[in-house]
Formats: sequence, C-alpha cells, structure tokens
Amino acid sequence: METAVVAQDLTKIYTEGRFQVNAVSSINLELKEGEIVGLFGPSGSGKTTLLSMIGCILRPTSGSIKMFGVETTAMDENELPEIRRKYISFVFQGFNLFPALTAFENVMIILKLKGAGESADQRARDMLTMVGLSDRMNFLPRDLSGGQKQRVAIARSLATDAPVILADEPTGNLDHTNGRKVMEILRKLAVEQNKCVVVATHDTRIQDFFDVSIEMEDGRIVGMKRGMQ
Repeated sequence: METAVVAQDLTKIYTEGRFQVNAVSSINLELKEGEIVGLFGPSGSGKTTLLSMIGCILRPTSGSIKMFGVETTAMDENELPEIRRKYISFVFQGFNLFPALTAFENVMIILKLKGAGESADQRARDMLTMVGLSDRMNFLPRDLSGGQKQRVAIARSLATDAPVILADEPTGNLDHTNGRKVMEILRKLAVEQNKCVVVATHDTRIQDFFDVSIEMEDGRIVGMKRGMQ
C-alpha cells in the first residue's frame, strides 16, 4: 500500500486572550491508500482540527504534512487549492447540499467547477448509482432522507476521484441503520478503489468498519488499534 499522508510532530495552538490552547500536540501519523482510519474521541479532543490540517484547510503551528510526498505545510495560500483539488475530497456531517438543486445537479456542479467536460454527466450518474441513488437523481434535498442526503454528499466527493477522502462525523445526523449504510460505502471505497479514507467520529457503534482505530484525547493520540474490531 502506498503511503498517502505523513504527519510529523504536528501541533496546532490557538491563542485566546492571554491563554494558549493546544488543540493538537505533537502528532505523528502515517496514512495509507486502501485503508479506512477512524479518529475517535470526545468533543474537543482534536479530531476535527487534525482532519482540517490534513485537508489543508487549517495550517499547523508547527510540524509538517506530506501528501503523496509533497510537503504541504510550506506552501503559500495560492498553492493549497491545487493540492485540495488534486488529492482531497471532504464529507461533512451537515451534507452541505444546494437546496434548489437535485441530487444529480448537486454532483454535477462540483464536476463543472473542477473543469470536467462532456464526461461530467455520465460520471455524476455513475457516482449516484454507486451509492444506491439511481432512483433519486431528480429529487431535491428536501425530498430525501438524512441517509440519502449523506449518500449524495459522498457521491459528490467521489466525483472528482481524489485519492484521499476526509469525513467529519459523517454518521452524526443519522440513525444507526443509515449510519452503517454510509460506513459500508466508505469502507468499500477504501477496499475496492484504493482510497485513503479518514473518518473523525465519536460514534463507537461503527468501530468495526475501520482498519485502524485511533483514540484522541486533549489533542494527543492516546491509543491505536490495527485490524477491524
């Protein structure tokens, strides 16, 4: 398996008035293609901050991140969008769908923004079919269940074929059954499409989907288990 992401001595410090808060402290981590990794921990443990730094949304205070051998922490703000476009897709808890667009159009708009040509139409259809929504392509978000909305969001993230998928609490707004359906899709992406999938979650009910489970507390990694639980 090829190494997708390497984080070395990664630290993020926020200053609040006279105080400093260590959101993430001295994290060392290696993430590989073909694996699905779970970041577990309570709110405030640093999961989302770590995910945001890996995704080049948030800059670390110190330390380094390499994405397929490319050092991203030294890049300026003009270079980072190209890294995100080339390597990273995001799946968020809140779905972030355009309410006036159908499921199909929500996927298509991302492809158009990425500069996709005539193949965009078929690619959008293929991605929605892959997540089990071939019969919901023309539905607006208001007519979809929470689980279906999350699957549209996943289809949209897959449409660009990025090798790294970062999911922040993707099951947070879903019941247990729909949450597991979403996790089945994410695991399938890692196993069958060789994606590096990283999921930040506090939902221990989905722990059995992960190749690697990482426990975070107070900005540090306090435990790591390899192998599906």
